[in-house]
Amino acid sequence: MHRLSAPLTPLVFPLVFLLLASAVHAHGGTYRGPGSVLPPTGDTAAGGSVPSGPGAPTPTTGTGAVPGAPPSTPGSTGNTSGFAPLTGAASGAGALVAPDLTVWNLWWNYNRDAYVDVRSAIHASDVAFGTDRFFLARRPELARDRLVPSQTVIREVIVPALFTVLEDESDADMVTGALVALAKIGEASEGENALAKRITTFLADRNQEIAETAAISLGILGANDANGVLDALIALLHDQPAGRRLLGDRTVPWRTRAFAAYGLGLVGNREAADDVRVRVVETLVSAIEGGALELPTPDVAVACITALGIVPLPSLTSNAGVGTKRRITGRQDQVRWLLALGEREGLNDVVAAHVPTTIAKLVEGTPREWQLKEVVCWSWIRRLAQPVGVDRQLQHSLVLALGRLGDTDADRLDRAIQQTLRHATETSRSVELRRFALIALAQSASRVGDADADAPTLAEARAFLVDRLDGRSADREWVALALGVLGDGVLAAGGALDEKLDARLAKELAAARTPLEIGAFAIAIGMRRQVAAEEVLLEKLESTHDDTARGTIALALGMSGATGALEPIERLVRRSKYRPELMRESAISLGLLGDKDVAEELIDMLAGANSLSAQASIAAGLGSIGDARSIAPLIKLLRDGNATPRARAFAAVALGIVCDKDPRPWNAKLSTGINYRANTTTLTDGQGAGILEIL
Repeated sequence: MHRLSAPLTPLVFPLVFLLLASAVHAHGGTYRGPGSVLPPTGDTAAGGSVPSGPGAPTPTTGTGAVPGAPPSTPGSTGNTSGFAPLTGAASGAGALVAPDLTVWNLWWNYNRDAYVDVRSAIHASDVAFGTDRFFLARRPELARDRLVPSQTVIREVIVPALFTVLEDESDADMVTGALVALAKIGEASEGENALAKRITTFLADRNQEIAETAAISLGILGANDANGVLDALIALLHDQPAGRRLLGDRTVPWRTRAFAAYGLGLVGNREAADDVRVRVVETLVSAIEGGALELPTPDVAVACITALGIVPLPSLTSNAGVGTKRRITGRQDQVRWLLALGEREGLNDVVAAHVPTTIAKLVEGTPREWQLKEVVCWSWIRRLAQPVGVDRQLQHSLVLALGRLGDTDADRLDRAIQQTLRHATETSRSVELRRFALIALAQSASRVGDADADAPTLAEARAFLVDRLDGRSADREWVALALGVLGDGVLAAGGALDEKLDARLAKELAAARTPLEIGAFAIAIGMRRQVAAEEVLLEKLESTHDDTARGTIALALGMSGATGALEPIERLVRRSKYRPELMRESAISLGLLGDKDVAEELIDMLAGANSLSAQASIAAGLGSIGDARSIAPLIKLLRDGNATPRARAFAAVALGIVCDKDPRPWNAKLSTGINYRANTTTLTDGQGAGILEIL
């Protein structure tokens, strides 16, 4: 969301954010957290950010200045990036300064769902099974099946309450919050066909925010043979007569078309049938070839490409397209088409930048005999070896894509991937490229391939990163983050971590002084699940005064499984009513540790909170620790006519998170691994109306 910034220290500007956030709409529970930021395109050579390029935000002069865009927010004239230090020269008091878009926590905001699995921790909680947490919890008599909302309660209490909002309320925040919540509940309502029809009626709403939320809600809900979701999204994406009728005989705005494309990706991702997946893929391809590249903004094309990445066709070739005019019938066709697209002359730089990361998602995990990895990776390595004429955003994506596909096999290709990534970290003048390469190196070095794992590859990468940690370079925080990523990958593969390195990271955390440095080492420890670092983390939690850094430490304690931190973190939650980032991370930490005892207090806080940032953080926290006990007070708040519309909207949001049919946030499929520097306004617009900002 847009935030006014001035030449303040990092410790001061979160207050600026809180003051301004109250003017911003919630858009279906929109809010990725206080670290949300519009990342304009461009690049940084030796320091400061330089927003530029076709993906940079388009200035508006008022509501509707850009066709299909959401209303602009008065007073929103700049943005800051999470708790990053502000950079750039100020010309006087109150002057706007550029945000630092090269900081590690911006990457973390987009990728954290791959490393923080709160829902699994909640549903697998052993609070009632005799462990330490059993005795720490103050209500041990509640068994797990009483903590998970029952299908009867969802169907007979929650869904009717949300339907009532759609029928009786006109406030955009409330309507969009209810739409997304119902879509998340979806199949559990045993009335998804009626639900699809209800959501579809809101496509015709004259409020663009509501209309586009309805489009993505159809995708979150999912399609079946009878609910018409697939046909509706296809008609919207192509701006067909049927799509225009759904909008009340109006041309489908480009924003709604982009949201429909993302919705199709979500439908295809959930659908197992080959013919449906092939239809979704062919629809997205035909939209790009049918004019999306010629639109004034790259949003629709980027949406189609990004959606393709989450609909991998299940076989190299498929019989689903036999006897039809379809050209994309298998994974090989998908990859070849995208490769050809990325090489088109004159392709928009932002569009081109999303091609490699999409291909990487499609190639990841494919059998060696398909040889897709060899085809794409050698092509990318050659382009990075001769970067002259290769757009910097595209170089970022090539590095990220190699990190997703490289592994520890002792073959020529994986050795070349490691060498390419190391070279990028050592020689590139681009800050972003160096730092993305560090993460990519860690990802590839910790992934076991099809052949026998090459243990030296892991050891070499670890030694390389530790050597970078010894220096005092500006990339040091990213090195710490990369070591966390490396450790997470090793643990996921069933390996053991280097205890000396774990001790080193704990020592570095103890010595860290700046909020960014403290946060980076804390998250690294959390990703490596260092229970032994509990004492160091707790000491740092006590001695650190920056709220964002303290929130990160609290999260790391939860990720590490540090049950001794339960009481200190509970105190943090209770004291952070007006400190949204600390509130959110502390509540998530409690969810990871299986403690749900503060849920009712969070609901009281939600009812009394006034700022968007506080309400969104509380709602996210409730989703992390909420259970069946949260439902009654949330329903009460939802129906409370004396509460503010936005507080009631976030009650709907929290209900949707608590009862979500999916284990991870629906948009994590889209955000993980994305090149967020190649931004479009429908991905992240800084005002909470982008697809990656919706709770």
